[in-house]
Amino acid sequence: MGTHAYSVAGRCLMEEAAARMRLAPARAWRAESDAAAIVARYLACHPRLAWVRYPGLPADPAFREASTSLVSGFGPHIAFALEDGSLHWLRVASSDAFALIEAIEAALAKSP
Repeated sequence: MGTHAYSVAGRCLMEEAAARMRLAPARAWRAESDAAAIVARYLACHPRLAWVRYPGLPADPAFREASTSLVSGFGPHIAFALEDGSLHWLRVASSDAFALIEAIEAALAKSP
């Protein structure tokens, strides 16, 4: 299940990012992408996560395609799985990257 969920998450993130990129104003898209990149980089280094999918991470399998096809950022959506296998999706707004990181850290600290 983990590998399949990982690949489906990547495909869905790329499709969603491409669709939203066409509809969102460039400035808002860029701000959301920048905030999501901060959160994704934080999550990628977190020891309690099994994997993180964000097309803007160089380690992501979709990075090469995303870096040539997505303009002005990689979008606001992140997928990840905890060590226990539970899947999570985030949509990061342009103004809440650090607050979201604090909330994630608090939630992970409370979980067993």
